[in-house]
Amino acid sequence: LRGLKFTHTTCISRIVKRNLLNRGLKIDNSHIIYQGIPIEQFPQKSTAGVMQKPVRILYAGQLHFYKGVHTIIEALVKLKESAKEAIPEFTLTIAGKGAESDPYTDNLKSQAEQGGIPTDFLGIVPHKEMSGVYQKHDIFVFPSIWEEPFGLTHIEAMASGLPVVSTANGGQGEFLKTEQNALTFPPEDAEALAVCLERLMTDAELFRNLSIQ
Repeated sequence: LRGLKFTHTTCISRIVKRNLLNRGLKIDNSHIIYQGIPIEQFPQKSTAGVMQKPVRILYAGQLHFYKGVHTIIEALVKLKESAKEAIPEFTLTIAGKGAESDPYTDNLKSQAEQGGIPTDFLGIVPHKEMSGVYQKHDIFVFPSIWEEPFGLTHIEAMASGLPVVSTANGGQGEFLKTEQNALTFPPEDAEALAVCLERLMTDAELFRNLSIQ
């Protein structure tokens, strides 16, 4: 690829372009065109801005260590231990699957059980059914450690009326604006994630604003 001339190219984020340039690809003139979603397939839920009891927290994506899903459980354990009566009851849903040979999913299940976090592992959910999953939840969390190329699930969740809490070190950081359309935290920082979740669960105005932005 390094020997080819890429006269007409596009990249889905500035980070993707930067990484390809660093690898020696000649795409200096590549245009950045962000991805989109078929908005009609992810309608805003009728109860957007209104929190359920218990609060339903969602992660959707692959189950690998670099996706940082363990950070969610760590944060919820911290929240459970520190905030206690200050926050409402909550549940966690994890939609996705990891490699058969990777013990990460089993580790997550053990982590959730030991921490006393009510967690529903859905496994792989067909994309056409994801709209219904978003509709049933209140908060979308994306704790990825590595630099994601972009963040389609973020946009799907936003369109569905869920406030987004996410890391911002990848392509998703190019459209996530803290306090404006999301809350962000550093990768693997369970303490910071716990603070974000506590804010959303105790500040009705913030929750509403980020749900219907």
